[in-house]
Formats: sequence, C-alpha cells, structure tokens
Amino acid sequence: MRKIWVVALLLMMLAGCSSAPQHEDQAAAMVNKLYTALQQQQWNQALDMYGKKFYGGHSRDAWLKKLKSIQQKLGPMQGRTLIFKSKDPRFHYDAYIFSYRVKYARGESTDIITLFQDVNGGDLALVGHKITVK
Repeated sequence: MRKIWVVALLLMMLAGCSSAPQHEDQAAAMVNKLYTALQQQQWNQALDMYGKKFYGGHSRDAWLKKLKSIQQKLGPMQGRTLIFKSKDPRFHYDAYIFSYRVKYARGESTDIITLFQDVNGGDLALVGHKITVK
C-alpha cells in the first residue's frame, strides 16, 4: 500500500512539473507591445490587445477615457520599470502577472497586468489591467 502512495505522489509531482507555463516570452512581448502603443497614444491599437474577458467587466469606451485621463493628468508616459513578474500554472490555464512602475512627465503609477493562456490552446489574452496612480 505504501508503494502505491509513493508512486501516486511521484506522478503528481511529475504532472505538476509538466504543467509549467510555456508562453512567458509571448506574454512579456504582448505587454511590451501594449506599453509601446500606450506611450505613443495609439489608443485603438492598445485597446485591441485586451481580451473578451477584460471587456466583460469593462466598457471599451470607459477604459479609453481612463487611459486618456491618466495621461492628461500625469503627462506623457516616459518609461517603465518592472517590479515583479509571476507565472501561475492552473488546471485549465496559465496566468502571467506583470507589475510595473510607470513614469510619466508629472508623476507615476503602479500597474498590474494579467494575461491568460488556455492550456488546451487558444490565444494568449490580456484579461486584467489595474492602474494605481500615485
């Protein structure tokens, strides 16, 4: 009986290792593309990067107004510094979380961006973006 438990434990550990996220570089490239569009105020290009799940909780027009109001208040985006990144494998999807300190001409924000990749295929999708203005 003990051997069965040891084998089961080993199989679970191996399954956990094989479920590691595979698209971290793609997620980072997508975030970089988003910030390039935001910095250049290419609003439609930036808005097109957010997935259906994001727009399930946000109006596209309201999100556009928020993005524009941040840059009106703080001035042009000057750059960003990565605070942390995390990859979180789940049963049905892999989540990638990036946090940045974003510098503007007259202030800064802290951003947290979340992307999902379904483990059964499908596109990598930007599903969350929280902006905290300091």
